[in-house]
Amino acid sequence: MSSPPLLLSDATIKVRTLFNALQSRLQSSARVDIPSHSIQKCYETPDAEALPVLEEGSLLGDALEKGGVDLLDNWWMTAIHTRPCPDAFVNAIYIHYFNSKDGVIVVWDVDKECDMNASIDRLQWSDLLFQHWQQFCICQDGAVWGLRFLAVKHVQNPDTSSVLSSILGSTNDQDTVQKTFRPGHESFFALLGTPNLKGVVRMLTEHCAGIGYKNIHSIQVLKQRNAAFDFLLALEQAPIPNERRPSVQEPDLRQGRKKNQLSKSKQKRLERRA
Repeated sequence: MSSPPLLLSDATIKVRTLFNALQSRLQSSARVDIPSHSIQKCYETPDAEALPVLEEGSLLGDALEKGGVDLLDNWWMTAIHTRPCPDAFVNAIYIHYFNSKDGVIVVWDVDKECDMNASIDRLQWSDLLFQHWQQFCICQDGAVWGLRFLAVKHVQNPDTSSVLSSILGSTNDQDTVQKTFRPGHESFFALLGTPNLKGVVRMLTEHCAGIGYKNIHSIQVLKQRNAAFDFLLALEQAPIPNERRPSVQEPDLRQGRKKNQLSKSKQKRLERRA
């Protein structure tokens, strides 16, 4: 593992390129996202289980409640496997909690060693998360474009922890942390460049149209006493390029039919006058 200053610098440089790509994509008139093979080709997504995830009074729970999120209802635990499993939530590669009504994804657990696919068949986490969210929203009659918050629980990656130490200074189990970073702050980019968050930038970029043209408004770093760090990303709606600069001028067939109808009625009036 690299030293913290080097990690901080490396994370910042790499994610600035990704973040700039996201800003370019948000301003592009392209209608089509970067293609990736279907999650159904090599992965299993068992039925979701209705289960609340966040406790009232927790820092993450309080932050989401302030954003209008119901902590008790509409939460579903979901899993991704490489093969069918008797227990959907044992040996899962990823466990997420979805709330399509309030537009929230919580990344609960990641274990890439459970991905048994050959490297050529593996999907990036960003592709898996987007497609899984899309499938879930369709099944629940939710809005894929309604995503407003993305949280990462139990941050324990060593490189991410080193970047956090560089930003926050030394912390111990008894400390409570609640800090917010926005795009103008250098630490915002350092956090986005960590292993826990750079996949989020990739998802928002490569699935920009599919996810509904979302930008990152802020990152909250949260830690309660005797607990690991949590991240909460607040997303904001960017202007939708297709409404502003359509890439293809499509004929309005309804308008054409209306014109034809008006022409026929005008013709009948002229016939009566004659």
